[in-house]
Amino acid sequence: MPLTSELTKHVCNHLGLYDPPPAEKVLENLSALRSMANPNSDFQFKTKLHSIYKFMQDNKTNFRDLLGTNGIPWIWNKSEFVCPEDIVLTYPPELDLSPYVKKVPEEFLQYESLLTQFGVRKTMSDEEIEDILHDIKHRIDYRRPPHGDSTELKVSIAILDWMRRNEKHLKDSTPVPVMAENQNFNLHSLSKTVFCDISAEGLEDLKQDNEEFYVIHVEVLPITARWLKVPS
Repeated sequence: MPLTSELTKHVCNHLGLYDPPPAEKVLENLSALRSMANPNSDFQFKTKLHSIYKFMQDNKTNFRDLLGTNGIPWIWNKSEFVCPEDIVLTYPPELDLSPYVKKVPEEFLQYESLLTQFGVRKTMSDEEIEDILHDIKHRIDYRRPPHGDSTELKVSIAILDWMRRNEKHLKDSTPVPVMAENQNFNLHSLSKTVFCDISAEGLEDLKQDNEEFYVIHVEVLPITARWLKVPS
């Protein structure tokens, strides 16, 4: 039989009943969510995740030692948990980089102060965006035959269009989509790219002269090709 039906505030404080849960315990609960086979099938998954993120944001200092250096995948991106260095808060306006860079879902942007304190970038720098073109070129160059796919073409053109709209700095080494055999494409440096305004027979004659040049892809907008200063 209990001695009293109520615990006084003094007793609760003494027992630590008002103390927030330790950071280690919170991360254990987050780890349990990470271990779920199919999180999206659990209707309580996001409710639990929001609760954990809110607590972490309200008590950021408690997690500094645990999250400051460890590469723990704790940020949800709609399909999996990733590390802070592998995700950004937002893409630049009018540029979808989802095939190559993960982005924080809209509903979790309310935890921006938590996410950025522990390493999530607000967006991508101009250099990082251009590096995506170089990464795509690198992947394509190692294929046999070295041809890109439709997603790579779409993203490459989108990046060039974005660079034009925002008057970004161009380099001779900037990779641009060019035509390849059998209606395929790959990427080559801007300095080796030309705009095709001659016949197929004329192109064949140039190839026989061993001239190193690559015709810019037909899906690159003419306004973008002009901005690139691609010679014709």
